[in-house]
Amino acid sequence: MEKSDLEARYDDNAKDLTAQKSILAHILVATMEEYKGLSPKEVIPLIEGEPKVKHDCDRMKLSPKITGMSTVLSEAGGGRIELDIRFFVWTPDRSRLSEKSVKIIANVEIQNQYNPGYDIANRQVVSSCRMVTDQKNREYSGDDYDGLKKVTSIWIFTNPKKKYRSTITKYSLLQTNIYGNCPEENYRYDKLNIVNIGLPKDTKENIKEAKGIHKLLAALYSKTLSLEEKKDILEHEFGIKMFEETEGKVNEMCNLSLDIRYEGIREGIREGRREGRREGRREERNAIIRIMLNRGYSEETIYELGFTQDDIARARLGSEEEQ
Repeated sequence: MEKSDLEARYDDNAKDLTAQKSILAHILVATMEEYKGLSPKEVIPLIEGEPKVKHDCDRMKLSPKITGMSTVLSEAGGGRIELDIRFFVWTPDRSRLSEKSVKIIANVEIQNQYNPGYDIANRQVVSSCRMVTDQKNREYSGDDYDGLKKVTSIWIFTNPKKKYRSTITKYSLLQTNIYGNCPEENYRYDKLNIVNIGLPKDTKENIKEAKGIHKLLAALYSKTLSLEEKKDILEHEFGIKMFEETEGKVNEMCNLSLDIRYEGIREGIREGRREGRREGRREERNAIIRIMLNRGYSEETIYELGFTQDDIARARLGSEEEQ
């Protein structure tokens, strides 16, 4: 199977696992003021229905997580935008039956690349604004704008740049008094929020040292932890019970991560051999090792493929000399 197909299946499992209410509740508590100070167990009942999930891989026939709320946003002349996970969640301070109950539209995106070839902030703004405009004739009709719901879009970056690792950053509409003082209630303009979660680097040491939501999500998506290591963190540290279906998806992710890892290594070897043929046979081993190092493979993994410590040292030296 091609590496791209393996990664698509891996991403689909990641979306399904993230869409579990127990996981979403932890994310909401960590990122939204409305749920600050609550336990995830208190937030779970506030999530309406079952979260709706977009799947990239047609081979996977997995049931959707939210019924009645599409992950596709379409607008005449505006094209089509697909979201990973979208759901309704109620504010916790009042009963849903109260006339003052507040319902929020939440969206969770799992993003592998912080720089996918364009400024990700522009995409975040566009998709969030579309979640606002998509509410017309759904949440309100005509000029009855009082039916507009607050939108919060939460982006999880699994492999961010170093400066964004282990961070949570919020962007929102804010009131600024340019002249004079115009007191306003926050709820009147607090209608659009974007939250970025940058995870730590995917190593066992980093995940062990991580705290809170960073540790939970890093363990969930990790390509280095085993099934038992993930279960230990999720169940014992976060109280998330892994039922049969959930454990099956986590186990498949572990297997897929190994396939992705070794397919990537094979691609690196093929690319290194092509580069080595261009440079001469004696440089082939160095080219292979340099490519694997650049792709983030550990020295232990390179040893497993039959290379020695001296091979790695020579490859590193050659790379430094080229720079």
